[in-house]
Amino acid sequence: MKKLFAGLMVFALTWFSMGTCALANNYSQSPTGQQGRMPTRQQGGIPGQGQAGNIQNRNAASSTTGSKISVYINGAKQDFSSDPVNMNGSVLVPMRSLFESVGGNVQWENSTRTVTANRGNTNVRLSIGNNVGYINNGQQQLDAAPQLINGNTYIPIRFLCEAFGATVDWENGVIYIELPEDMEDDSNYNYSNSIYYNQNDDLDDIVAAINNTFEDAGDDYFDDDGIECAITLSGNEDDLVYRVKLDFDDADDYDDLKDLDEDDIEAFLDDLEDELYDEIDNTDYEDADITGYLIDNDNSRYYVRYNGSYYSYSWTDEDDLDDIIDAINDTFEDAGDDYFDDDGIECAITLSGDEDDLLYKVKLVFDDADNYDDLADLDEDDIEEFLDDLESEISDEIDDTDFEDADITGYLIDNDNSRYYVKYNGSYYSYSWD
Repeated sequence: MKKLFAGLMVFALTWFSMGTCALANNYSQSPTGQQGRMPTRQQGGIPGQGQAGNIQNRNAASSTTGSKISVYINGAKQDFSSDPVNMNGSVLVPMRSLFESVGGNVQWENSTRTVTANRGNTNVRLSIGNNVGYINNGQQQLDAAPQLINGNTYIPIRFLCEAFGATVDWENGVIYIELPEDMEDDSNYNYSNSIYYNQNDDLDDIVAAINNTFEDAGDDYFDDDGIECAITLSGNEDDLVYRVKLDFDDADDYDDLKDLDEDDIEAFLDDLEDELYDEIDNTDYEDADITGYLIDNDNSRYYVRYNGSYYSYSWTDEDDLDDIIDAINDTFEDAGDDYFDDDGIECAITLSGDEDDLLYKVKLVFDDADNYDDLADLDEDDIEEFLDDLESEISDEIDDTDFEDADITGYLIDNDNSRYYVKYNGSYYSYSWD
């Protein structure tokens, strides 16, 4: 299944993987401290490295500081069930929301107060109050021990970076997570091998019964028996999350999830929820809240999310954004020549986000460049002139659209050398090689 997967997230933007964690060496500054060209940002990291201390013994409410923290995964703003917290300088996030945002599943073992999450071949295990976690059975020291806050398990967000090779950045109360390419393309994620990890027989039986009931969902709800349907469940006695994967490879009338009628989609998911409640009746899960996702197996941009009250669609306003991206790329198709006097530099621009926030990502390719080997060779004044013009053009293009009030931030990266990138936070530029 593919969420937001990266709102999730816009997982189609697979080019911006920064590889392994790029965490800064100096963590003694606060998020608003001065650091080179990044006066309000800790480049490549988040506050609180090595700040575990007595955090597990502190009251959660009194230890949290600052205003609400926002989280973006590959440019998509996340709507977690519970807000992240800044606790004694370490940012902690609700584990279930975080891992499910990247296509993982989470189980809770009450007797040992241990939480286990897995995605593909990566398995992580943590215990409440313990500063040591495990990634595929290898020990990992945590910045802060996992906490129970209002019934939710919170973990230091850096752990995601170390578990899945993501890049994590902090700026002005906003956390930016960039996933490696293999996590953005959920076709590499084998749900059937991971979803049942450490589940009990009751949940296995429920999953089997649900799949049996909806084995002909393609024909029953969309009049296309070529659409294949697979349903999985994860969760615990309090929360269950369904994931429905629709495969359109053999569909007769549809190319992807976006082609389906939204009324038919909601009729299907309404019935699925009703059937789940029937199946969990008189089991350990009978009081669980149900949320879930419907995803396109072959196109990670298309998914439907159910938050327990209503459905949201990943392709809402997508056509407008696609038109804006096309127009921007047309305008800057000769950016290499226009700004750097080198027509061998190729430029590709993408956009992601919503009505409140837009994130541009510019990829420069130097394979055929005449005068430059990489991004760091370019004159910084030329770079900033290019990005200033790009921001102005985006502002013009989004005028009179649903995105007209969006804040614009972004990245310029070297396609072949992930060490070299420029980040724009809406006010100033910062350089990875300074």
